[in-house]
Amino acid sequence: MGWGQRFKSRGMRQAFWLVTYAILLFCGLMNLDWVLGALRWMVALLTPLLVGILFVFLLNPTMKFFEKRLFRAPAAKMRNARVKARVLKAARPVSLTLAVLLFFLVIGGIVALVVPQCVASITKLVGEFRSYVDAFQLTLDELSASIPYNLNIMDSLDAWVDQALKNAGDFITNVLPQVFDITKTVTNFFVTCFLGLVLGIYILARKERHRRQVDMVLEAYLPPQRSERLQELSQFTVKTFESYILGQFTEALLLGVLCFIGMTIMGLPYALLISTFIGLTNMIPIVGPLLGVVPGALILLVIDPLYALWFLIFILVLQQVENNLIYPRVVGSQVGLSGIWVLLAVTIGGSAFGFVGILLAVPTMTVIYRVASENIHLRLRRKRERTESQNQGRQSGENRPE
Repeated sequence: MGWGQRFKSRGMRQAFWLVTYAILLFCGLMNLDWVLGALRWMVALLTPLLVGILFVFLLNPTMKFFEKRLFRAPAAKMRNARVKARVLKAARPVSLTLAVLLFFLVIGGIVALVVPQCVASITKLVGEFRSYVDAFQLTLDELSASIPYNLNIMDSLDAWVDQALKNAGDFITNVLPQVFDITKTVTNFFVTCFLGLVLGIYILARKERHRRQVDMVLEAYLPPQRSERLQELSQFTVKTFESYILGQFTEALLLGVLCFIGMTIMGLPYALLISTFIGLTNMIPIVGPLLGVVPGALILLVIDPLYALWFLIFILVLQQVENNLIYPRVVGSQVGLSGIWVLLAVTIGGSAFGFVGILLAVPTMTVIYRVASENIHLRLRRKRERTESQNQGRQSGENRPE
């Protein structure tokens, strides 16, 4: 038997790929520094593309809305074929331009309203934080003096609070102001966003052409059944990413606005700063709400413990409203993943691609989970069918007359 015929056997193929995998794994471990450097280079190279994909899913619904309402619906009622063709030809560039302008108008308005107020709040908090700490320490001393028993637990608690306040004070007075003075990080951020926006606009401008090219490649190199399956999967992927990303941004905006309104009505200080932080962190699944609540509660606790108590009660009510009313209507149905898979996706995506990776991690894991689940169920069904076929063969052999 020749080598080609031997390689066609399933056992030889499995052995070949196993040996190849072992060799590649050994070479990778022996050159781990080079592999990690290559991975970092690939991550840096792919980040603008991921930002571009993010812009695609944010701008595409608005662009489709303008195309349908401003161009395609009026064109369907036109009788002049030449005028109709001109209207449809202008639909894509004009709708895409309007979508980009509307996006920057919304983002620019939010930044113009929120950022100056947040900077002013941070400046005020940094300047007055030491006085807040001293007042809070005085309250603790009065509380300790009012207790008639000299308990060691109060001494331990007092020492722990002193250390926690010292750490918080060092963070706010030393670390927090430096966040607004990182020129290199800000420059890289804007350059990455600009490149991503250009890629996103290019993809949206000719999205039907790109889709046809992908379909042609699939039809050329894959069997018809597998090609159709991948096309269905691509449609599911686009729908999942679009609904999730747009829903997360909308939900974060609504939650931040509701938090600001509630804190303003309750008379809590630093309402805009804390609400902005809660809205931004809410885009991170599972751990995001906790990341947003803890700093705000600590700031209010130092100013007045009663403020912190009312704030926590309000956030608890707001989270119930979000989970039962806002999330199902804005984001849609649940992604269908358990908490451990969502946490794993967020951890990997955030470590590899930062904030963009966090946003794209959950829908990516949703698609991977669906593909893996369908493949597992298919293999189990085929295995059961083979087992039933073998059992029927044995039964027919046993019932055959001798």
